[in-house]
Amino acid sequence: MFLNRTEVNLFGTTSDRIPYIQLEQYPAKSSLEIIQPVGVKWVIKNNYSGNRQIRAIFYLHNVEYDLVVTDLDWLKKLAQFDLGYYTSEDIGLPQQVKFLFTISLGVPYNGDCYKLVAAVIPYFPQ
Repeated sequence: MFLNRTEVNLFGTTSDRIPYIQLEQYPAKSSLEIIQPVGVKWVIKNNYSGNRQIRAIFYLHNVEYDLVVTDLDWLKKLAQFDLGYYTSEDIGLPQQVKFLFTISLGVPYNGDCYKLVAAVIPYFPQ
């Protein structure tokens, strides 16, 4: 799916995950979505295992999402920053930057498939 999606929510839900059993019963139409998020903020924190994790907080159709970022280039870009919350300006991007995200469904983990920001594509509207 690309941008003019018919579903309002990512993969039909507002959560950061979908129970695998639900996907077995009602398969997703796709495992990737390209979206144009708004209000993007970046969070660097330690996850429940104590490992460093980058997350993107953003809005899509007035719903807030908080998803793990797995884009390797983006993880490298944010590797120099301490734990905390950051705007795009805080990480060195101009205020007018916009983004496209590729959102994917991860493989089952503890019974759930997590929604992941697999690719971060910054662009500058003209």
